[in-house]
Amino acid sequence: MSRVQADVEPTSAVCGETNSASTERISVVDAIPLKISVVLGSAVMSVREVANLRPGALLTLDRKLGQPVDIIVNDRLVCRGQIAVTEDAPPQFVVRIVELASGSIPDRPRQ
Repeated sequence: MSRVQADVEPTSAVCGETNSASTERISVVDAIPLKISVVLGSAVMSVREVANLRPGALLTLDRKLGQPVDIIVNDRLVCRGQIAVTEDAPPQFVVRIVELASGSIPDRPRQ
């Protein structure tokens, strides 16, 4: 997959905004909710097999125990991680990031 790079002027330079207005605009963008999914694995089944699924049936996935899971943000693979469990009461699942998907997150300084 090829990457396209372009020089783009910041919105504030184009619109003549002050730093305060530019910062406010960035805050609005940073607050946009994103759908995040953690994918444990997948399986291919026929319509008949799916129709025959019942409570208690086991569905074999294409991943082995301990393999990293995919973390998908808005339908795009962003990184991979390991499933863990908190010691809180009640315990909750968490994902420890172990790898960023190549090209998923552009290099930009954190503020």
